[in-house]
Amino acid sequence: MLELSRGILRHGIDVAIVLVESPFGDPGYAAAVARARSTHTSVSFHVLPAPLPSPPASAPSSGDAEDDHPMVGLLRYLRATNAPLRDLLSSLSRPPHALALVLDMFCAHALDVASELAIPAYFLSATGVAALGVPGLRARVGATFRDLGNDVVLPFAGVPPLKVSQLPPGLADDGALFQASLRLAARVPEARGILANSFLALEPRVVQALRDGLCVHDRPTPPVYCVRPLVFPGAAAAAREDDAHDCLWWMDAQPDRSVVFLCFGSMGAFPKHQFAEIAAGLESASPVEVLRHRAAGAFVTHCGWNSTLEGVAAGLPMLCWPLYAEQGLNKVFIVEEMRLGVEMAKDGEGFVSAEEVEEKLRWVMGESGGARELRERAAAVRDKAADAVADGGPSQAAFVEFVKDLEAS
Repeated sequence: MLELSRGILRHGIDVAIVLVESPFGDPGYAAAVARARSTHTSVSFHVLPAPLPSPPASAPSSGDAEDDHPMVGLLRYLRATNAPLRDLLSSLSRPPHALALVLDMFCAHALDVASELAIPAYFLSATGVAALGVPGLRARVGATFRDLGNDVVLPFAGVPPLKVSQLPPGLADDGALFQASLRLAARVPEARGILANSFLALEPRVVQALRDGLCVHDRPTPPVYCVRPLVFPGAAAAAREDDAHDCLWWMDAQPDRSVVFLCFGSMGAFPKHQFAEIAAGLESASPVEVLRHRAAGAFVTHCGWNSTLEGVAAGLPMLCWPLYAEQGLNKVFIVEEMRLGVEMAKDGEGFVSAEEVEEKLRWVMGESGGARELRERAAAVRDKAADAVADGGPSQAAFVEFVKDLEAS
């Protein structure tokens, strides 16, 4: 949202970012907001108060089944912030017709506030475009994914064959998390448009499928604007500051393409024995500015979308190790559609051996024909990402289209 706000500000439009008080009691939350305020002085920030405790969920027949899954509780919490959001928007100095909302996908029920106040609303999708079509796929299949079996291949428009086992966890059955996800997805067509954290050359088939209405069941699809990737492309080219992290100075002393970078996201965690296998495999295979450093040669990633885009922008081949959420879907896309990475093979319990780590690293850092072609494809897509965000590029053009629609609304 902060990076998106930079682009909006460049078009002379004021931006306010509305945040929700953390329901988790995160001690670092207030400090993070304070840092954002200090470094983005052109943006105003509003933190909504925590909503009052919601009443018990209604009976399953109403579509609001009680469930202990933390994600379901979070979605319920976000929906309860509609009341303070409405109060905030009503209190702003400008009249409602001069406002527009850009909503995180998890805040889809804030569309009710937008409708009540006659404010146009857009969505920002922080995942790949392909993930937007998963809930609608369930409506076309006509059965629970779990009943089909983990190895059944699904008819998913615009992406390579996708197995049930590669769907985001919690979406394989008709449980409360899946039902809550369907209710969110059903609201996407109500928006005036969708801003995708991607660029057209990266996901051309699925973007076209979405625009053709193949990913939304029985309803028109709003315009899709591939507005970037929002990962600060080119930031590493800036002058190195004196307070740069020590690892960057260390990398300056390493040979080109000699460093493997591993990152498993803000929530990635492994048991001790898995860490031991990773360390053993790395040792055996030896002869985000970090990613773009000339010494970096490969990226072991959990396939979160931001990390995926960072790998793309850096032009690095990716070793894919999905852990949770939509990362299994992203892995299929990286390996089979973009052909920018290879998968770390797991056993039946999701364990990756030291031998597998060593083998894949030796291959991707080596000089075989397949590895060279992988690196060449990664470099080519890196150049396309740079072209997309350059002046007059496709992402810049999409951003201008969005701004024109915003002004027209």
